[in-house]
Amino acid sequence: MQQKGMAKPFQTLKVRGQELLRSLKSLWQGSWLRWLSLALMIVVTVGGLFYLAADWSRPQQNVGQDFYWSEPSVAEDHVDAPVAVEETKPPQPKVTAAIPKLQPEETIATNNDMQSLPQEADPGPAPEEALVAVMAPSEAFSDLTRPVKAQVTSPFGWRKHPVFGDWRYHPGVDLDAAEGTEVKAVLSGTVAEVKEDDVWGKLVVLDHDGHRRSMYGHLEQIKVEPGQIVEQGQRIGTVGKTGITREPHLHLELRLEGTAVDPAPYLPSPAEDVTDSN
Repeated sequence: MQQKGMAKPFQTLKVRGQELLRSLKSLWQGSWLRWLSLALMIVVTVGGLFYLAADWSRPQQNVGQDFYWSEPSVAEDHVDAPVAVEETKPPQPKVTAAIPKLQPEETIATNNDMQSLPQEADPGPAPEEALVAVMAPSEAFSDLTRPVKAQVTSPFGWRKHPVFGDWRYHPGVDLDAAEGTEVKAVLSGTVAEVKEDDVWGKLVVLDHDGHRRSMYGHLEQIKVEPGQIVEQGQRIGTVGKTGITREPHLHLELRLEGTAVDPAPYLPSPAEDVTDSN
C-alpha cells in the first residue's frame, strides 16, 4: 500500500510531462513558431558575424599580455622648450679697395651717364578720353541767376508732401510765384528736354556743359524748344500749376553729374534784380 501511494505522484508527473510534450509538438506544427525560430536563427547569425568582424579589427595580442584587450595608451612625450640660441655672426673682414682717382674727362662722362638715367617712372599711355576735373557744387553753381523773384516755400530734401500728406524726398526747391510769372534760365546752356510729366507737369531741362543741369517744373507755358541755345536770364516759360500741385509755383532742380543739389545756398537774394530777358 505504501509503494502504491508513492507511485501515484510519479504517475501524475509523467502524465503532465506527456501533455507538455504534446502541447509543444502542436505548437511546433504551427507556422508562427517556425517563423519565430527562423527569425531567432537569423538574429543570432548576424550578431555572430558582427562580433567576429569586431574581433578581427582588434590588434593581435602578444603572448604574455592580459587576456582582455584594451586600447593602447599613448604616452605623452614631454619635450623641453627649445632654448633660444643667440647667433653670433663672425666679424666681417674690412675690405679696403683703392679708389681710383677720376680724371676730369671721366668725371664729365660719369655725370652725363647719371643725367641719361630715367628720373621718373613711365606714366603709361594717355587715356582715350580727356580727364575732366570733378567740380564741387559751390564751384559749379556759384554764378546762378534767380529764375523768379520769389521766396523758397518748400525746401530741398525730405518733406511732408503738400498734396498727399506723407513724407517724400524733394529733389529741388519750390519758389512761390504768381501764375504767368516769367521763368528765366539760371545759367547759359542748351535745351535738353521739353515735356509734360505726370508729377512735375510741363517742364524744361537745360544742359550746362554736360555736367550740370537745371530743371523747371509746373510751368504754364514753354517758350523754348529742344536743342535751342539759351543765355543766362533768358525767358524759357511762365509759372503755372500743371502736374500735382495745389498752388502755382516754380519747382527748380539742380543736378551735378546726375546727383541732385540743393539750389538754395547758390541762389541770389530775391531783392537782387533778375537779369533782363532776351
